[in-house]
Amino acid sequence: MKDKSFKLCFVTYVTTPQKKGKLRLREVVVIILKHFDPSLYFITDSTGFSETEFLTRVEAALQGGVTLLQLREKQKTTREYIALAEKVHTLTQQYEVPLIIDDRVDVALCVNAEGVHLGAEDMTVSAARRILGKDKIIGATAKTVPWAQDVYAQGADYLGVGAIYPTTTKVKTVLTSIETLCEICHSVPIPVNAIGGLNCSNLDILAGIPIAGICAVSAIMKADNPKSSGILGAPPYAAIKNDAEKQIVLKIIFLMKKGNNFFIRRSYCHNDEHKNSIDHCRKRLQRRRRYSGRY
Repeated sequence: MKDKSFKLCFVTYVTTPQKKGKLRLREVVVIILKHFDPSLYFITDSTGFSETEFLTRVEAALQGGVTLLQLREKQKTTREYIALAEKVHTLTQQYEVPLIIDDRVDVALCVNAEGVHLGAEDMTVSAARRILGKDKIIGATAKTVPWAQDVYAQGADYLGVGAIYPTTTKVKTVLTSIETLCEICHSVPIPVNAIGGLNCSNLDILAGIPIAGICAVSAIMKADNPKSSGILGAPPYAAIKNDAEKQIVLKIIFLMKKGNNFFIRRSYCHNDEHKNSIDHCRKRLQRRRRYSGRY
């Protein structure tokens, strides 16, 4: 696609059984997800740092390889939040990393950030989408499957699920079980990130769960050197990332609908490396469509 801010990620086609077990194509739906990499999502915490030191640590983390950055400021006034966001956005633009603003749609608009993250007590995702438009990234917190499905239906582009472990940040947290995290991953077709107390020593708990990435706060902010923080490339993180990639990149889900004589097959890809797989799916669908008597 010419517009690099979007990519083909999700192909759905619906078929109806015919005689002798043959299938007839009824519908093709292509869902476009925004182009961003949530594999290592850095959430900032300026507590205890001067502005200069904070910005230095943010830049070091960007140099270290974070793929998405969220500016989270719970205590600052609106003017202070905007002023800091402008400086952080200057840094993220240098390293071509999307900037997500926590909670505040007005601040995201003011600094033209790439997106916003919304919690349970913030503006609804649907309202934020009406304000920000279709091009901005909107993330949402989710702690249950119904919650995840609801914010996805409202237009969320990714989910943050946790806390997996207790955190040291000054944010109210409720622990989320690994089982719930896994169920949420399988319940929505958008990237799901694990968050809460994660560091390079405890990532093994995520093995086998089809997450799109992890969110890190203290593991980077409190590291002696954020650029070479253990979580920025430690073997445990690399292993989890690869394992999740295998499960998410080409995930086939078959859903049977009771009372209806059709099934839905879905292929999901969120990585450009697997664009050929999606192209193959699209060409196959086009061939099926061409030979179907109804089209």
